[in-house]
Amino acid sequence: MDLFLDGNGPVSRQLFNAIRAAIAEGRLHPGDRLPPSRDLAAAHGVSRGTVVAAYELLRVHGLVESRTGSGTYVARSPENRAPAPEAPPRDPQTSYARRARLAHDHSRIPGRPVAGARIDFQYGMASPPSLLRARWKRLLARARPFDHWGYPPPAGSMRLRKAIAQHIARTRGVVCSPEDVLVVNGVQQATALVCRVLLEPGDVAAVEDPGYFSLRRTLQMHGAQMRGIPVDGEGMQVDKLEGSQAKLVCVTPSHQFPTGVVLSEQRRQALVDFANRTSAWILEDDYDGEFRQDGPALPSLKAMDRDGRVIYAGSFSKTLFAALRLGYMVVPPGLRLDFFNSKWAMDFGCSMLEQTLVAELMESGDYDRHLVQLSRRLREKRQLLLSILNETLGASVEIHPARTGMHLLVWVNGLSNDDAGKIIASAAADGLGLHPVAPCYFSPPPRAGFLMGFGALSARELAIGARRFADLVTRHLPAGAPRRGLIRLVR
Repeated sequence: MDLFLDGNGPVSRQLFNAIRAAIAEGRLHPGDRLPPSRDLAAAHGVSRGTVVAAYELLRVHGLVESRTGSGTYVARSPENRAPAPEAPPRDPQTSYARRARLAHDHSRIPGRPVAGARIDFQYGMASPPSLLRARWKRLLARARPFDHWGYPPPAGSMRLRKAIAQHIARTRGVVCSPEDVLVVNGVQQATALVCRVLLEPGDVAAVEDPGYFSLRRTLQMHGAQMRGIPVDGEGMQVDKLEGSQAKLVCVTPSHQFPTGVVLSEQRRQALVDFANRTSAWILEDDYDGEFRQDGPALPSLKAMDRDGRVIYAGSFSKTLFAALRLGYMVVPPGLRLDFFNSKWAMDFGCSMLEQTLVAELMESGDYDRHLVQLSRRLREKRQLLLSILNETLGASVEIHPARTGMHLLVWVNGLSNDDAGKIIASAAADGLGLHPVAPCYFSPPPRAGFLMGFGALSARELAIGARRFADLVTRHLPAGAPRRGLIRLVR
C-alpha cells in the first residue's frame, strides 16, 4: 500500500493522516485489511512501534478495527468518508461516442434482472442442469486439458474451432472449414465485428421489426442507417427489402426474436437470392436454434448459402451459461483475414481456459447430451407455463407459437402498452419480474405484450410466478373481457 506522508509532525501522526486520507478518498474501503505493522514499518523505514501507534490512533477515531489473530481492518462505517464526487459531464469526443450516447442508456437495458424480484421471467437465460454444473466444476478443478499459458490465438483455439465446425455441420447443416470459424465473446461481439468489417457509417442495415434491441443499438453505434422490416407468421417479410439499399440484413430465422416464428423456406430462398443479386450480406443469429422441443431442429439459413453471403453466428451463452461469454461465427473465406484482424485489435482473443474446457465438453459428447437434457426441460417448462396461462387467462391472451426457445411472447387483449407498464410496476413491488416486448419494436405496439422467459425458473417458481402474473392481468382487464376458452395462437 502506497502512503503519502506530508512531513509534518511525528511520523506516527503522518501515518495516521495518510491512512485517514486514503479512507476518505475511497482508496481504502470498509473491510479492507491494512498491512501488518511489521511490513508497513519496513516499507517506510520506521520502527514497528511507530506503526502500532498510528493504528491505535485510527482505532480510537473509529476508522479501523482490530481482529484478534487476523489483523487490522478498515471499519465498516468510517465516520469521515467523503462521498465520491460526481464527474462533470463532457461533450462526446468522437462521432462514435456521440452515436453511442444517443443509442444506449446503460442504466436501462431491457431484459436485465428486475431489482428485488424473487421470481423473474427474465428471457434469454436457462438454468444449467445439474449434470452440466457437476461436469464443469470437475473440469475447472482438474483443468487437465489446459496447457496454454501465453496469449490466445486471436481467431480462437484450433481445437475448439474444429469441435464447433463438426458440431454445426452435424446439427445445423453448416459445412465449413475450422479455419473459417472465429471464436468470439458472444453474438454481441460478432455483431460489432460485422459492423467493423462490412459497414461504413451511413450504410443501410435491415433488421427485423420487432427484433433484438441490442443488435439495433450496436448497429446504431457504428453509424448504420436502420431499416425495420416487418415480421409476420412466416418471419421477415423479405419482399419489403426491395429498394431498401441494404448492405446488411440481420435475421433470426430459426427462432425469430421475440415472436418465435420460423422463417419459411420460400422466404429463406428469397433472402439468399436478394443478397446474391444486390451483393448484400446476411448476419444469421442462430442464438437458440439448437434446442429441439417439437420435432427436429430446422437447418440454418447458412446451410442454403452457396455464394458465401451469410455470416453465421452462434452462442454458448444460451446453450451453456451466460457468464461464459463465448460464441462463434463462420465468416466468408475471402474476408477471413479482415475479421481476424478486427478480433485481434479488439481484445487479442478469448480466454484459452474456457475455450479448452468447452472443447473438452464437445469432444466428450457431454455437450450433445446436455443439449438433449436442456431441451427436454425447456419443453416441460413451456408446457407448464402454457397450461397455467390457459387455465387462468384463457381467451384474454394471445401467444405466438414457438417450436423452440426459452420464452413466450404473450399479448393481452383489451390492454394497452401503457397498461403493460402499470402491470410491470405492480409486479416489481410484489417481487415479480416482468418484461415488456415494447423495446423490441421501432414504434411501441398499441397493446400490452410481455416476454415471459421460463428457462431460468424452477417448476415451482414458474407456477407461482405465472399465477401471480395472471392475477395482475385480471385486475387490469376491462369489464366484460372474454376469459373463457383457450388461448388464441397468433398466426
